[in-house]
Amino acid sequence: MQGVHRKAAAGLAVASMAFAGAACGSSSSSDGSESASAGDSVQGKTIGISMHFMADDYSKDFSKTVKSQLEAKGAKVIMSSADGDAGKQLSDVQSLTTRHVDAIVVIPIDESAIVPAIKIAKRADIPVISASPIPAVNHDLTAVIGPSDFGNGEAACAAMAKKIGSPGAEVAISTASVKLYRIEQRVAGCKAAIKKAGLKIVGTTTGLSPEEGLKNAQNLLSAHPKLRGIFGSFSNLVLGAGNAVKQSGRNNVAVSGIDADRAIIKQIAAGNVTDVAAQFPTQQAKLVARATATVAGGGKVQHDQEDQLPTRTVDKSNYKNRYQQIWGEQYPAS
Repeated sequence: MQGVHRKAAAGLAVASMAFAGAACGSSSSSDGSESASAGDSVQGKTIGISMHFMADDYSKDFSKTVKSQLEAKGAKVIMSSADGDAGKQLSDVQSLTTRHVDAIVVIPIDESAIVPAIKIAKRADIPVISASPIPAVNHDLTAVIGPSDFGNGEAACAAMAKKIGSPGAEVAISTASVKLYRIEQRVAGCKAAIKKAGLKIVGTTTGLSPEEGLKNAQNLLSAHPKLRGIFGSFSNLVLGAGNAVKQSGRNNVAVSGIDADRAIIKQIAAGNVTDVAAQFPTQQAKLVARATATVAGGGKVQHDQEDQLPTRTVDKSNYKNRYQQIWGEQYPAS
């Protein structure tokens, strides 16, 4: 896709098929580029995984699932986490290249900073599978496998607009303080839904931690007494906005965003968060592991595998079912 969002019905059908295939453990790709037995074993191969951080449910579940899936196929897995430090991730990927791993899985914390490492891996003929686009070096990546960030942002803010129900109402955006294409696409999708609904964006703040998300949302609420909605572009900012609205007592302010972490779904149940678009990390990880095993074993995969996961929102009407779909466990009894 490389920057062009697809919303055609055929694309959604392919995404749903891929989602179902990942959940069932199928080993054939949606475009037929992998044989039925491709990637069944990577015995003796070494795979590196470079995570952006390991601080939320998404990253923990994604990394655990990729690791276990590859180890089940016989691979040795080297796991590293940048802990939010772009310099460390650059060093991590360079180290994996120096160790001559057979493939690398990456989720970048800074798409600009990681470019030299991706190019080094490319020169060393090491396949790199990314869970999100890295626009400057997309052509050097073996595959990009993930959800439609534009679609997720659009769906989340369409649900928020429906909840608000008042054209012309004031809303705000709380987004990341680092430049990431996937985050930019979520915000772009949200803005498209806001424009369609006739809402007015009156403020934008940036941050990374839940504390920054809380402070930024508090500032937005204070500066805009008529504010009716806040969109958070990832989990920490959604949690911060939900807590700020709860503390303010302004129950008419809708909170929307991306990520359906366990804590966020509990906030939805409590009424502090209105809706989120989910990322389904387990299903994405299975798709990534399958493709990684295939290329490490000498096979080929489709490069562009964005939009391979369906766009699904979580709200108070479905949070228990979504919790089970996303995390593979029953919503905890109160």
